[in-house]
Amino acid sequence: MSQSAETLSIEKLSKMMAKQDIAMLVTRHGDDSAVRPMSNNREVEFDGDTHFFTRADTTTVDDIKAHDRVSVTYQDTEDDTFIVLTGTASLHTDRDTLEEHWKDELSNWFEDGLETDGLTLVRVDADRVHYWIGRKEGELTL
Repeated sequence: MSQSAETLSIEKLSKMMAKQDIAMLVTRHGDDSAVRPMSNNREVEFDGDTHFFTRADTTTVDDIKAHDRVSVTYQDTEDDTFIVLTGTASLHTDRDTLEEHWKDELSNWFEDGLETDGLTLVRVDADRVHYWIGRKEGELTL
């Protein structure tokens, strides 16, 4: 049986999420699920939404267009912490939004930077955060 954890603030969750470079984005893929790693470059300022870059010609984008409900998972085995965001994904390609969230380190994935053909920002607006710290768990509804 799990124990309740203290309710964490969004600020505390943000700091915990920022420790992890890779999150796992879960989308609905037909009648199944698809899970893929996404980099946050440890640049998380979580206030209920999180952002990842991809390309327009990916199954990630196709999945979100078909079903916008997604989950994002973060894992820190060193601190025995797990965080799962559940929310609605949206896709953005306008230059101002891309520039707002672009970090130079993303050029490791997108060699042409902001000029990458089909560059797309995935924004996940979380409405629920479930977390585990050791054997204690908690949930935050946004």
